Amino acid sequence: MTTSLADAVAEFNRYSQARIKLDDAELGSLRITGVFATDRNEVFVSAVIGAFPLEAEARLDGSYLLKSR
Repeated sequence: MTTSLADAVAEFNRYSQARIKLDDAELGSLRITGVFATDRNEVFVSAVIGAFPLEAEARLDGSYLLKSR
């Protein structure tokens, strides 16, 4: 089953105070498939930047900002 990146990020953000944010709302329409542990944001972010032309900016508060390369 595929889902939008926006929906996947929203699901991760339900379970973590360290948020994942999208720099551009258009990124949210990317489609993603996979099974991820919701307590492992860094694994999800790594998979996303490996699958799409994105980069992740790690923030001091533990959050990630996903943006186009």
